[in-house]
Amino acid sequence: MSTILNAFSRGSLVSVLLVLGGYCHGAENHWKDTSLTTNAGTPLSQDPEVVRETGATFRWRAEANGNLAITAPSKTSPKGLDLTLGYGERRPDLVRLAIIGAAGETIATFTLHPNGLGWRRLVVDLKADSETYQGTGNPQKILLSTPGWSGDLWIGAVTWLTKVPYRRTPDTYCPSIYHQDDGPYYGDPKGFYAEAVREWLLAFQNPEPTAAASNLDANLVYRRYLDLTIGQASTPGPFTDAATQAQGKWMTEARQRLEKMGLRRQGLWIVDAAGMQPSASEVRSLLTPAAIAYRRHPDKALLERLMLAFDALHQAGFAVCNPAFGDDGSMLFGRLELAHYAHAVGLLRDELATRGKLGVVHEILRWQSRAGEMDGTRRFEVNADSLRGEAFPRLICALSAPDNASRVRELALFQTWLTAGLAVQANLLGFIKPDLTVNHHHNPYLVEYGPHGIQAAAMASWVLAGTPWAMDRDTLDRLEGCADQLVELSRGYTLPMGVRGRFPDTPRVMMNNLGTFLALTDRTVFSGRHADTARRLIQAFGVTSSAEDLAGLSVKMRLGWRGVSRITTAADALASAQSLAPIPASVAVANWAGITNCRRNGWSAAVQGYSRWHFDFESGNYPSVENDWGRFIRYGTIELWSGNDAFEEDSSGLTLRSGWDWSRMPGATTLALSTEELGLPAPPKPRRMRNFSERGTCAGVAGPAGLGLFALDLEDTVYLGHLAARKSVIFAGDQILCLGGGIRSTHAEAPAITTLFQFGMFDGGQGALPSSETTSEVAAGTKLSDPAGNIFTVLTPATVSHRLGLQEGPTSNGKITTGRYDTAWIDHGVAPNGAGYAYLITPKVEGRKADLPSYEILRADATAQVVRFPELQATAHALFAPSTTPVGSLLACDRACLLWVSEPIAGQVELRVVDPDLGCPDGNHFGDTRESLPTEIHIEMAGRFAATSPAASVSVNGERTRCTISCRAGLPVVLKLQRIPTGAQP
Repeated sequence: MSTILNAFSRGSLVSVLLVLGGYCHGAENHWKDTSLTTNAGTPLSQDPEVVRETGATFRWRAEANGNLAITAPSKTSPKGLDLTLGYGERRPDLVRLAIIGAAGETIATFTLHPNGLGWRRLVVDLKADSETYQGTGNPQKILLSTPGWSGDLWIGAVTWLTKVPYRRTPDTYCPSIYHQDDGPYYGDPKGFYAEAVREWLLAFQNPEPTAAASNLDANLVYRRYLDLTIGQASTPGPFTDAATQAQGKWMTEARQRLEKMGLRRQGLWIVDAAGMQPSASEVRSLLTPAAIAYRRHPDKALLERLMLAFDALHQAGFAVCNPAFGDDGSMLFGRLELAHYAHAVGLLRDELATRGKLGVVHEILRWQSRAGEMDGTRRFEVNADSLRGEAFPRLICALSAPDNASRVRELALFQTWLTAGLAVQANLLGFIKPDLTVNHHHNPYLVEYGPHGIQAAAMASWVLAGTPWAMDRDTLDRLEGCADQLVELSRGYTLPMGVRGRFPDTPRVMMNNLGTFLALTDRTVFSGRHADTARRLIQAFGVTSSAEDLAGLSVKMRLGWRGVSRITTAADALASAQSLAPIPASVAVANWAGITNCRRNGWSAAVQGYSRWHFDFESGNYPSVENDWGRFIRYGTIELWSGNDAFEEDSSGLTLRSGWDWSRMPGATTLALSTEELGLPAPPKPRRMRNFSERGTCAGVAGPAGLGLFALDLEDTVYLGHLAARKSVIFAGDQILCLGGGIRSTHAEAPAITTLFQFGMFDGGQGALPSSETTSEVAAGTKLSDPAGNIFTVLTPATVSHRLGLQEGPTSNGKITTGRYDTAWIDHGVAPNGAGYAYLITPKVEGRKADLPSYEILRADATAQVVRFPELQATAHALFAPSTTPVGSLLACDRACLLWVSEPIAGQVELRVVDPDLGCPDGNHFGDTRESLPTEIHIEMAGRFAATSPAASVSVNGERTRCTISCRAGLPVVLKLQRIPTGAQP
């Protein structure tokens, strides 16, 4: 006798209603008009213990030759099916589905090989994913069977899809699905992250075959992994002591929370002390610290609670990667949340095997960390996120395979994956592949993402060192090269604004990456050169403060699940080392990141911009308000530190958490907007996280003798006002020359401004100082000073506003704060058309005589900005367009370029040339395929020259020399010329 049930509910267990032939008024109905029938005579019942968010669930006691027919309301020519299945303690080896049409015809068939336990969501394209497809039709029934298997199967919501919004990965064994577009970036809260990354398809192919036997011993790697994860430093020190204390508290709290949770069995399911299903997110967060606690101090009761925790995660459908976003606020999406689970598996591998659970947890690890991969050779979207989030889960997946032969094979796959993930990006600047590692989503990120990917890869490389699966030297060198880029991008060690990509008001940026540099200090694996950076960070922030920061990170996923003994031991050794000499004066150019840095003894400065290739700023996703006010960060911002304490926010004035005015960014040309005007609109209006310009010029070039030049062709095509400007910043000795031209805007109310400085002041007992704001016309040569003692000299007549006093402003999360500021800016007026500026920054220098070479501004307009330094025999050219107007020795140039012309020795001329446009052929968007195409720049110089370097072709015509220079990817080209004596033949 068939049993037909219609049921619908949403909410707590007590609200579940079973209705025959009807529906539940007032509740969301997921089962309306849906019938479930079984042909084997076993009653089909709604499970009183299980209610998912999708509504009521049904338990089917499947029999070996039985089937379940699910008749759902038909849709005209549906494209796909969305179905949720659940397994208890056992699962079938395979599940077969047949899609039946109205006339009883078979439309499509599927054979599924379930992985793991608990809930699984199945989303299929009826045509693309089926084994047999008989054409379109209107399916009315799903016939489900489990050949040769008897047991309990749970059925969740069923939905026919008129559109399958997913694209497939090519993995034969672990296919996964990704949303077709980046939904939440454009106002869809159920888009990419909400649905696609966090839900996996059931396997459609047979599991991977067992590896062949091998005489290699995979336990070599496992022993090193345990040493890394639970090893304890034997020598006390400030870092070791702080981390030991923090980890001890972390483990104690995890044990207490797990005990208080009171996990227990109720029928086939795990419930908490209140009799409810426990939160998967909370259970997961307790696994690693509790597992470390067990390994250090074995406790049978704790082990049993851990085993129940694994079961609770499995029944909740952990293999569909469905927990809430990261527990530690570190932006760990989807698979990135796998770390706690993975390390608990690694730490408890033998205990799980003894209880017969290792096979299931290995499947889940393999599924989550390798979804989308085919045989370890094809990678799908391997970027900085996957490198930092998957490196150790993949390694532990290999170490938890059921036998040594399988472990050996999977370690080889892991080595292949990690080597490939750290391969050079062949078509752009030679950087490591994942998002250029520290250049995430078109912009540099100095915390999270790339830096943590570097750290994860470094620690994984340490685990593999000395085993048959060790990383090759070239790969390790490339990994260290990424850390070099972090150093170059963070010359001040605490750049709190745009170079972070997101969350601009978080102070002590580079302190978050201390662990990354410490991970690279082990000379048995790496060169050890990054110990210098770690020492500088420790000395800059102080041993006590640095130890507290590192201890805090040690109990989060970044370090806690990689162990801290090796890292803290290294930090203790470095903390006691002698002080380092000051960093030599230099200009560091990172055109792939749109940033140029200058470093001198006593001060440093970073300037940045955006273009076709780098977005303006990554603002928040609705309903989040993170970073919504940071839109002007990359409009030419100059971040300056000076004096003896150049590493803290109170010495730079960048007090972004205390009333910061986000429309007045030092060095940037912006619109003077209120906080409300800067905020982004909420849906349904369009909302963009990342905006690009139509202009390509955003680059720097290091000149001779420590000189430097940065240029930005700014054009805001997104926001009201269509703001545009052409800006350059020139570093020479202890001077920063700032030039601007072609400033225009169509905004009818907000004036365009260029901010000289905005300096936040800690009152220091001066809280009673009066507030004031003045605007006046100032003459060339007018000087202003910020509270740090940096001098700003206005070089051309201008309208200058100066504001002193309390002001309000939001933090990146929208909290309104107050601070006292000293702010000055040049006012270009409302709707300017061709305005410009010129000013000089003389940073405060202590303990030595300032280096102030003389200069002459030869040109400063929208076409070219050129400055000559007579004493240095050098001239900086920022050319924003082709030019035939002679300036100095430059007669003409047929393309926008950055150029230093110098004559270090009489008769010898050196050209340093950069094409400031990266020149990628695929417009604003690039991914792993971004490529920079070569360009030719033709420069004509006054005089007769012969080339003494092979960097270009040179031809002489009368008293002019034409140079043809090939440029690419923002890289500098140095051309050396020798003057041809009068009368000599070229």
